[in-house]
Amino acid sequence: MFTKNLVLLSTIPLLFWMGISVMGAVGLLVLKHNSPSDARFVRGLFNVTYVAVIALALVGALVNAYASYWDSVARLLALAGCDALVRRWLLGRMDRLRLLGQPQESFDKHGFRRLHLVGIAVNAGQVIVPVLGLMRLHV
Repeated sequence: MFTKNLVLLSTIPLLFWMGISVMGAVGLLVLKHNSPSDARFVRGLFNVTYVAVIALALVGALVNAYASYWDSVARLLALAGCDALVRRWLLGRMDRLRLLGQPQESFDKHGFRRLHLVGIAVNAGQVIVPVLGLMRLHV
């Protein structure tokens, strides 16, 4: 029983952070994405989100390993790895679009908005990983 509670306690912050970040990113869609300062803020939100999810997924993987829930360990490690790759890809593309937005050039607000939507879709889709782990607990 103790290990189930420990797994649950390690999963709740991950789910909470993922949910808050998806809702926050959706809320930021009201920005017109027409200035580099909007882009810098959105990029910063995604950066913090990915770093936090990677850290929480790794902690969750350790806790699940302690509880011998090896399928959940694999899912959480895959989540952390996927977020590391998506972070590198998405933030790199956002940075390239932001650099194009220097005063002498026009900022590609439509391209940045598309990246924002892709980031939201990826983050929302990843919520299924910790939920599957909770389903194993039968809570």
